[in-house]
Amino acid sequence: MRGRWLAAVAVAGTVAVLLGGCGLPNGVDGKLPDDWAVLAPPEGWQPEAGTCHTVYQETISREAYTPVACTESHKVETVHVGTFTGDDANRSDAPPPESPGMRAAYADCEGKAKEFLGEDWRNGRLWLELALPSAAGWLGGARWYRCELWEINDIDKEDSTRVSRTASLRDALRGQRPLGYGCYTVTLKNDDIDKMVPIACNKAHQAEFAGVFLGKDTPYPTDDADRSKAFAPGCVSVIARFAGVPDDGNTKYRFGYIWQSFGEDEWLRGNRGVRCYFYLSKNVTRSMRGAGPKVLPIR
Repeated sequence: MRGRWLAAVAVAGTVAVLLGGCGLPNGVDGKLPDDWAVLAPPEGWQPEAGTCHTVYQETISREAYTPVACTESHKVETVHVGTFTGDDANRSDAPPPESPGMRAAYADCEGKAKEFLGEDWRNGRLWLELALPSAAGWLGGARWYRCELWEINDIDKEDSTRVSRTASLRDALRGQRPLGYGCYTVTLKNDDIDKMVPIACNKAHQAEFAGVFLGKDTPYPTDDADRSKAFAPGCVSVIARFAGVPDDGNTKYRFGYIWQSFGEDEWLRGNRGVRCYFYLSKNVTRSMRGAGPKVLPIR
């Protein structure tokens, strides 16, 4: 290869000498470098929102991008495609996890997912993730991030799997809320929750999903006692609003509660949601939404 490049340089030099010794056409000054047209900046490829995919890929190249129609079998749906800007876009690689840039992207995805679904994605059997360009794609100018949603089969991500679908997730938490959390039968083991099994609210149950409490942007509590201290008051307020009872010092004497955070890793990347569940020590056969003080007296 070195010999070929040297030969090319020699030929180019010969041409330059010959041109210098002859008359030049109009518009040519004999200086080759400044006669080349300026190349346009590279355009980074960008995926599209409203597409579905058979698998989730944390990073993806253009060559590996193979979306399918959302009416075909799939497990992941792109609900929004955003763009890194400012200092984040000027980096030589994508913003790292837990950085301000990634937290801002996650917050954007949360908002777009809520518009798409009708409620906070944490209110149902769903999961939200981000996907980024490949390393080569970033170097080539790609600055997008994908907001990816999928249906899960359980309330616990660690035990859940992605559900295959043949329809979009749009409006999954509107109207009848087909993927929304509802009522549960609870099984205890050594005074801790062992299982929460979903059940129709007109069937005997002890627990019901009430909503999501958003924790403060502070370090994640280090142990169970600190987490309970940080999350329990917020959940009690969420449940009080759900049940239609005063949110005061007596609220905790009307019902029990269950809280469920998403763990430290999720907290650090911006997911500070805490799921809150109404809990009674006896079975009921109706929803406690708006039940009021008469149904839920102070114990």
